[in-house]
Amino acid sequence: MRAINLTDVDIRLAAQDVRGSMAHAEMLAACGIITAADNAAIQKGLVQIAQEISDSKFNYRPEHEDIHMKI
Repeated sequence: MRAINLTDVDIRLAAQDVRGSMAHAEMLAACGIITAADNAAIQKGLVQIAQEISDSKFNYRPEHEDIHMKI
């Protein structure tokens, strides 16, 4: 049985984590907790991160706590 590498698991979850973070920012804006401008900036950054993940250019290393904290 192969040992599970958390980096492998986290990278497989990265795209879903980005989508969840995007939805969370949308909800915070809708509730008035963050401004529309803040939401737009967060969305733009998350789109960039999603592209880096898709292009296998996202800099994630095992010493990072987990994929969510890195994103």
